[in-house]
Amino acid sequence: MRKAESQLRTVEEANDAQMMRASALVLRDVMAERSVDTMRETREEHRRQVHYLSMEFLMGRSLMKNAFNLALLEPLVQVCWQRLLRLSR
Repeated sequence: MRKAESQLRTVEEANDAQMMRASALVLRDVMAERSVDTMRETREEHRRQVHYLSMEFLMGRSLMKNAFNLALLEPLVQVCWQRLLRLSR
């Protein structure tokens, strides 16, 4: 079995660390997609650029803050609550 296949989990099967990693990866993917769009627009409009990405972006409390800033906090919280409700049964 390949490594990627061995890491596949449903929300019910995933532990807290796996849920945190999955959340961080979703936010990273959204950031990457938006970054590509922004770079294209910047290039097309010949705008100036400033580059900065904090290494703490996807760590701990910052995960929730950045999910909010990316307008993804509500779906992230919903998934976490669904997981919590399933675990309490």
